[in-house]
Amino acid sequence: MIYNNYLDKDILKFKEIKAISFDEGMIKKTNSNLPFGTCESVYNFDFSSGVLKDGIGISDIEVQYGNESELYTKTLVLPNYSYARSCFFSRCWNAVTKSYSSYYIFHASNNKFYYNIFNSNNSEFIEIGNIEYSYMPNMMITKIQGKDNFLFSNSGTGMYMWSPRSENANYVNNTYRITDMCIYNNRNFATFELDKQSILYSQEFNPLNFKLNKDESGYIDIPYEIYGKCNKVIVFKDELYVIRDFNIAKIVKGTDKKNFEVEQLNVCNSRIYYNTVCVCDDKIMFLASDGIYEFDGNNAKKIPFEFDNMIGQKDTDYYTAGYLDGIYYLSFKVDFGDNTKFLCENLSTVQNNAFVKIDVKTYKYSIFRGLDVRQFVVVKDQYNNFMIATYKMNVDLPTCGIVNISGNIKQNPLGKFWVSKMSDLGYPGKVKFIKDIKFITKSDIKLKIYLDDKVKIFNIKGKNKIQKIKINEKANLFGFGFETEQNNCYITNPTLTVGVYDR
Repeated sequence: MIYNNYLDKDILKFKEIKAISFDEGMIKKTNSNLPFGTCESVYNFDFSSGVLKDGIGISDIEVQYGNESELYTKTLVLPNYSYARSCFFSRCWNAVTKSYSSYYIFHASNNKFYYNIFNSNNSEFIEIGNIEYSYMPNMMITKIQGKDNFLFSNSGTGMYMWSPRSENANYVNNTYRITDMCIYNNRNFATFELDKQSILYSQEFNPLNFKLNKDESGYIDIPYEIYGKCNKVIVFKDELYVIRDFNIAKIVKGTDKKNFEVEQLNVCNSRIYYNTVCVCDDKIMFLASDGIYEFDGNNAKKIPFEFDNMIGQKDTDYYTAGYLDGIYYLSFKVDFGDNTKFLCENLSTVQNNAFVKIDVKTYKYSIFRGLDVRQFVVVKDQYNNFMIATYKMNVDLPTCGIVNISGNIKQNPLGKFWVSKMSDLGYPGKVKFIKDIKFITKSDIKLKIYLDDKVKIFNIKGKNKIQKIKINEKANLFGFGFETEQNNCYITNPTLTVGVYDR
């Protein structure tokens, strides 16, 4: 675009315009009155503090263990030629040592299962014999005769039970293919494959006895004509809830104290992705097909996020979530609208391509792109407190690692991107002379300057002080962006020096 040289720039009155804080996040709506520096798109930066810093990272699984006097660290070594499809963590009571042991189990690409006890000095995995699943089973833990046992179940292979430290798993001759289960009032309540309109409950203190007995075990019928299938059971605030396709139901004792009654709670009019349902302290959070909700036990409300309209609205069970220490992690499919493919997006098997970290109290978030996360697993014991993700990145082989804030994926820097909306700087229809832009960046970055239909690129070396980049260009609309694959990022909100022509 060519502009007339209305006036010499030396007689222009220049002013400084500071961009809004990065912690405002993305704003997808179009509005000419939006502040200068409003974010159009961002990924892999953490902007929650108002400064662009390193975002998501994934590290090897390094765990701590110890004795009464010393603390040790070990890095887990996966079996040769094995990749983690899914994993599971639980603490189990050891009757011999009279203490808890932390078990980490993973389902490998060779269909077998391996475990490692975190509070031991062994960093290698031990195979669980007599069990193979060709696709991911549901993994649960329950008590059998007072002892913790692991259950594995899916519709194709059936159910297996494994006692911790034993060599082999045992097949459970049970026609019920349990898909989800929780313990409530000394009974197991479960959803199962063959009847998605009912909830099974076990005999008290006998969690595998689902024989139909109206006094001690049986099923709760919940017709699905209106609200859909029963997908998940969950205990929240000492109440039992069933997550269905289109609502949440509460199960309560009937007036006769033997049967159960169902209270239907209308929480939203959209499909609930049940794998995203998490108890987050005093609330339940979940993703529905129209956005993210929080539920207090009786009522639900939608939390407005600017990335809502970027979420892929399709019928999928691959969306997943986890919760740890005030942060809700949500993996889903996002359309970034830039017609490019980044890392896992190049895979033909990709299901999810992004995830967000959301502070459940402040709702501040960061969004990360390039990982197909299929599962989040919380690890909490006396020495460890972290989130494990199983994911694919740039090869079609699933693996796992600890989620951190490093900007690295297993020592490989992750690309980071931020770009503003185009702005008239508060002077619509007037030509501006863009003199310079000032900010701090402590790492090397690529600065992109957008001037109407032109782009200028500057390679900026990191420094610990404010840098002034001269632009000296005319434009009606202006925008800027940052790109980097460096770590130790620290980029402040820029300040623009601009003069406005009268004509």
